[in-house]
Amino acid sequence: MGQVGLLHAVTQAAAERKVALADALTSYLPCTLAAMEAGLIDEYAASRAFEATACASEEVAAEIDSQLAGRFENRNPPHCGGWSTRC
Repeated sequence: MGQVGLLHAVTQAAAERKVALADALTSYLPCTLAAMEAGLIDEYAASRAFEATACASEEVAAEIDSQLAGRFENRNPPHCGGWSTRC
């Protein structure tokens, strides 16, 4: 975790949260991961989905993830800075 923290210039606790999020996205939140990869949501939005399912079993979390998938498509794309509102 220390190396993750150094790489991202965050605290140990923040690094642990990033690793836990990455693990969840790659194991039982595939729709959330796909939405991130498509640019429909950012890391913060993905972390909210993760936090909402943190106390659920992986099976229940996966079901919630699939139910959220349709909602991701209706979100605004993240801003990239500058004058443009599209990436």
